[in-house]
Amino acid sequence: MIGVLGIAPYKILPARTGGERYITGFYAALAAWCRLEVVSVKKNEAPALPYVLHRLFSDSPARYINPLQVFQLARLIRRAQLQVILVEHPYMGWMAVLLRLFTGKPFVIHSHNIEANRFKTLGKWWWPLLRAYEGWIHRRANGSFFITSEDADYAIQHYRVKAARTSVVTFGMETPAPVDKNHYRALLLQRYALDAHTVIYQFNGSLGYLPNEQAVRHILEDILPLLRAKATFPFVILVCGGHLQETLVQAIAQTNGQVIYTGFVDQLEDYLRGSDIFMNPVLAGGGIKTKLVEAIAYGLTAVSCESGAIGVPASIAAPKLKLAADLDWHTFVARLLEVTDAQAPVPQSFRDYFNWENITRHAAEKMEMLAKQ
Repeated sequence: MIGVLGIAPYKILPARTGGERYITGFYAALAAWCRLEVVSVKKNEAPALPYVLHRLFSDSPARYINPLQVFQLARLIRRAQLQVILVEHPYMGWMAVLLRLFTGKPFVIHSHNIEANRFKTLGKWWWPLLRAYEGWIHRRANGSFFITSEDADYAIQHYRVKAARTSVVTFGMETPAPVDKNHYRALLLQRYALDAHTVIYQFNGSLGYLPNEQAVRHILEDILPLLRAKATFPFVILVCGGHLQETLVQAIAQTNGQVIYTGFVDQLEDYLRGSDIFMNPVLAGGGIKTKLVEAIAYGLTAVSCESGAIGVPASIAAPKLKLAADLDWHTFVARLLEVTDAQAPVPQSFRDYFNWENITRHAAEKMEMLAKQ
């Protein structure tokens, strides 16, 4: 069993955002296939873990450019006899380049998005600088794990990364235990004083993140008016997540209860189990929308814009995933109104593709091959 040094440059525990859940879920499953030691920041809360967590990095942004950390990590690699360096995101990739120089160990960049494109969509002026750096790091890496095949193809075409050095390592889920969904639905009906025949739509995410904030605007300005005009049944849209702009909170309060802002919820899985249909009107942000994978895994039928469903192949998710072209809100709402098959079972092909055991076994095999070269 090979030894792997994981470098997680920011707080991941407790895992609340999609990115944090991706890293922690990946590490927990990967630990079954390798000896995993992870270096991260001090403010992580460390429960019992199946891997070793070293809280060596400071919480200051200066950690991203601190060269002294390289010597600490080189000593850790030698002491623990680790054979591969696995870096989350490209930002600390420069550190992996130096670690390879000092220890001779290969490194892999674990990409969650094409970061330059994500910041381009967010309107950051410095995205071209990040693009140059990100491409350079991926070309220097012994291997690159991408969260979607689309991201891998982009890196091959635009960053000139060798195809043989790329692999798709997507977001995973453990299959949720079977439950009585009617019980959780009844809890939501009671909590929000809803009619028994109400169709419960849901959207969730970290709502301070611009693409999710924009999705809430589309719900209020584009989706809700069409639903009001076309729905022949009572409905409610639950918007779950923290840090929503106060102007949007106030706008939701003016919807006469047809949109409800729940705020951050500790037990999001209970809301997933109790809802009928998940909506994903996200148009930007890059990578895979973990919220979409989680919703389908919990049995919801999901309606998504095409951009929001990148990385979730419709061929394996149908009939639980229904797509509409970006900004085609009439088609989007038409899909939302197709409630008769909302209780269709989740395809086994979906569960196999997004299974952590399968995903991490593949990743471990790739890293073992690098260790032997």
